[in-house]
Amino acid sequence: MDEEFEPFCQWRRGQERDILEVHLKGFKREHLRVQMNNGHILTISGEQSVEDYKIRRFRKEIKVSKDCTPDQIRAKFASGILYITLPMRKTAFRLRDGMLRMEMTRKMALSVALVVAVGGFLIWKSTSIPVPLVY
Repeated sequence: MDEEFEPFCQWRRGQERDILEVHLKGFKREHLRVQMNNGHILTISGEQSVEDYKIRRFRKEIKVSKDCTPDQIRAKFASGILYITLPMRKTAFRLRDGMLRMEMTRKMALSVALVVAVGGFLIWKSTSIPVPLVY
């Protein structure tokens, strides 16, 4: 007899990474499987024998944000909790508390500042009219 269940899941959202906690009391690491497909779908599944002829299983699919770096997703199982870490790209636009924020690396911020400064100078230079000096 099979028993399907929905594990309790909790998100911990951060600026650099999101962490999904999947509570799986009684499971062992070898009972679990975490896979990422090309369509940015993370599949978490597990199966364990509970009693004679009884199996508990679950399957959960999560659409992963395009801001996530898929090749850096990591999973860790400890004390009955599966922790899945989803790192975010540094230049990702993230919606937090109703506000849109842009995370930038220091190098990118300096590049943007330089482009704005040079562009402003060129615009000023092309539109300024020389003032004749009167003695």
